Amino acid sequence: MPERVSAVPVSVAGLYHGQELAGDGTVSVRSNSVAISVERHRIALPIDEIDGALRNGSELELFLRSGDVLQLSSPSGIQRVAEDITLAAIALPEFTRSLRALGARRAKPGADHDRFFAPLLSARRRAQGCTTLEDCLRICDAAALRAELDRHLQDFARARYPRSGADRRSLEADLEDCASGVFARLDELALAGSAVRKADETVRFATWREWTNKLRAVFESADSCWLAIRPSLERPRETHRPLWRRLLRLGSVAGICAIPATLDAQHMQMRVRGVPPDSLRSRDFDVVSSEGGSAIVVADSVDRVRLAQFGWIAEHIVTAGHRARSLPGAQRATTIYRSFDDPARGVAFFLDSIASANPTRAHVEEIGKSVEGRPLLAVKIGAAEDSPSRPNVLFMATYHAREWAATEMALRLIKYLIVERSGRTDSLVAGRDIWILPVANPDGYQYTFISDRFWRKNRRQNGNGSFGVDLNRNHAFKWGIDDQGSSPNPASEVYRGTAPESEPEIRAIAAFHAAHPPVLSVSYHTFTGLILYPPGHEFGKLADDLGIFRALAGTDVQPAVRDRLPGSNRDHYRPSPGWNLYPTNGEYTDWAYARHGVLAFTPELTSGFEFGQFYGFDFPDDESRLSTLFQDNLPFALDVLDAARDPLAAHPLATGIASERIGVESVSPAIRVRVPLDDVSRTAVKIPTSTPLVPDPSSDVAVYTRRLVSTPVARPVEVRIDVGATGVRYDVLTATGAERGDTPWPANGFGKSPLRIAGDSAWAAGNGRLRSPEITVPTGVDSLSVLFWTRYLGDPFSLTPRGEIHYSVDSGRSWTLAGLVAGVAETYYPERVDIVGVGGKTLLVEFIALFGSATIPSWWLDEITVVSRSTAATTGPGVITSAGFRPSENPVRSGTVRFLWPFAGSDGDVIVYDIGGKEVWHSIVRDNSPTVTWRIAESGAANGVYVVVLRSGGRMVRGKLFVTRGAS
Repeated sequence: MPERVSAVPVSVAGLYHGQELAGDGTVSVRSNSVAISVERHRIALPIDEIDGALRNGSELELFLRSGDVLQLSSPSGIQRVAEDITLAAIALPEFTRSLRALGARRAKPGADHDRFFAPLLSARRRAQGCTTLEDCLRICDAAALRAELDRHLQDFARARYPRSGADRRSLEADLEDCASGVFARLDELALAGSAVRKADETVRFATWREWTNKLRAVFESADSCWLAIRPSLERPRETHRPLWRRLLRLGSVAGICAIPATLDAQHMQMRVRGVPPDSLRSRDFDVVSSEGGSAIVVADSVDRVRLAQFGWIAEHIVTAGHRARSLPGAQRATTIYRSFDDPARGVAFFLDSIASANPTRAHVEEIGKSVEGRPLLAVKIGAAEDSPSRPNVLFMATYHAREWAATEMALRLIKYLIVERSGRTDSLVAGRDIWILPVANPDGYQYTFISDRFWRKNRRQNGNGSFGVDLNRNHAFKWGIDDQGSSPNPASEVYRGTAPESEPEIRAIAAFHAAHPPVLSVSYHTFTGLILYPPGHEFGKLADDLGIFRALAGTDVQPAVRDRLPGSNRDHYRPSPGWNLYPTNGEYTDWAYARHGVLAFTPELTSGFEFGQFYGFDFPDDESRLSTLFQDNLPFALDVLDAARDPLAAHPLATGIASERIGVESVSPAIRVRVPLDDVSRTAVKIPTSTPLVPDPSSDVAVYTRRLVSTPVARPVEVRIDVGATGVRYDVLTATGAERGDTPWPANGFGKSPLRIAGDSAWAAGNGRLRSPEITVPTGVDSLSVLFWTRYLGDPFSLTPRGEIHYSVDSGRSWTLAGLVAGVAETYYPERVDIVGVGGKTLLVEFIALFGSATIPSWWLDEITVVSRSTAATTGPGVITSAGFRPSENPVRSGTVRFLWPFAGSDGDVIVYDIGGKEVWHSIVRDNSPTVTWRIAESGAANGVYVVVLRSGGRMVRGKLFVTRGAS
């Protein structure tokens, strides 16, 4: 549309990113933004942030993607403003510039080329001048476009075989197979058009943008389709179609898979010595781990040739699983792992069998189909239908075909929730809509059993001799924003596909989220021993709901998953944002969080090592090990289900960290604090004065809490923030930024670096120690936070090298680990470590760099501040403590135990869990009771270790209880 930059006088009222606007000003509409000036505020509102507009006389309401509403009023100019905004909002973007086949020499343009693209180009050209949504939808009608495309395909076949009906029909069928993706995109376009017509004015522009995305997908799919059908139009046709095509059209997927694949090179796990992983990754090798200075890659025959061409020596890693697969015939059958198709014990058979045996507690649903036509099977645990009163929780596994242990984890979780009957599981099944999709990539998964054990992608034919799209790079958020987090190369193991949601498996998962929106989700992968959460697409970026993610995933000191596998090289799964492993784009958890507000996690199951021996994706086919793996990960799964009712009030048992309502991230060089969404407009900095807070402009989504940031401030000695009716105070007890005039921090190995976040310098080291001066903690303060900005260059696959944060309360005679950093963070970001139980003590804090070099810096620290928190437990970070846990005896040798109620004058409840997480007793506390009595004998609890949780409001006390009745 032509820009109208002349300003229209208006009155403005409403909110923008939580900031109140009110007063007289002007508005002008440009092609991609609305410029609003009101008093001292100047706003450039992007058109794509406007979800809808509603005009009523001289007033115009703009409904924004953030949930804010702006009201503009003008006695004479509001109609023009409304028309200009509508024209800008419905302007069709450019669809053809990025197409590879349209008009390209490699696509051999000619009469057939022009005829094939004519319907789309004609519709696009005519729609360009539309002034209403209705006209554009009519011109780009999906049914009409499909009919024209189908007619052209028939004409192509008729022109080549005018007299041979059999050959003509065979060619038509082949062309329709190639065009199936276009037809699917047109079906989606039709649904999106219907959604636009049904939408009310408050979301009309948002649904329109979805429609334009679907139209873009039609163009991109048609572009790929032309490249696929051109060879069929150029070469003479065979009388009979290939066997695999006939089987596919007959629906015989099993028949296709029974044919051994001879064209795809076998993948192997290989050790490459003396080559940095980054060098391999930059050359598109599939780097999956590292070990003692060697990189571990998964390589096919082409990759192995490339390695040799570079002069790099690669050694095949022979695992127990590889040796078993080398055995003849039946001897190589798996004992525990099961393929998808096996009619006697495959995944599909297992799901049908367990549902048939438990018809009131398990229901199998097909949520879509794969490229080769296999069903994506999800199990609904509990009631057959969803209920608005029950929050949805989704578990998935095996986006990547070779990750068998992930599917086994999901299958065992299905069985546990169906078969296990306890107070906790029965309550969760009754109060949640639980869905489990054990295989998200059934074609690739089946292929790993019959042909190539370490195949990763799906089985899409890419048209250039290569197969497969990485499904975990195909989601429609940040898709293809760079070529580091995914690849445009079809031969790459992280090939992102031709377009967002180009793959039917991903479209099925997207449709499921739209129909059954989860509150939380877990996507199981292997391996590396991590729990990842969003974001993953950009180094240093943190989620607005970080306090909830960390409560559930834990910290390195209080992790959600303990690794008890024998011989593992780590004792816990490291929790971190996805980028800490490596940046990705088009990835599931980022998409689910940004597009559906799902608190999504990716556990990377197992460390990949056993007693120093690497197995990687080849986790042993062994019941004892798989059972341990499941038991290690079960508490996290149950905590996720628990949290679904109210994530902001979650109190996970595994980590002992409560969800954080108000969380400080930094007090210098800017104040960064996360507050509940409802309190954003009621949050203000009182000290330092004149320090406004605004929503973090880099945020993609905020579901429960939003990050507010200030402009740069001088390092304060005190920060006071009002969050609604709650006042929060942070006192800076000591600080350093390697600046002249800072309180001295003794440094050994740490030096000053110009790579800083503020001031003139920062601290940096490869190996070294940086210690605080003695800190006198006020008596009334029980907990502290160590806030610091950091970047580091470690090993994304290992907990070493790393940096550690310790504290001491006995003048350095003994030290306690408070936190650590590991992996890779190429840019600065704010980090925080909490220390509890130090009120009235003298404290030392020490940073220890363990990155291996005394001369090359690998860890940078800036603006370190140690702050005390003066907040009530209901508004503070909510760390669960054992202080106040006072049973009448411990160990308990009698049949009754009494607990002193630590929240005098407040109601609450007491829950007792066994060590496996089963609820064994629950009691409500009311009427100002001073104690709570558990009659152990009556509850039937056996001797053993129990976890007792006492809760009231946002407060919690937790302790271990040892029952040894009958012991002397």
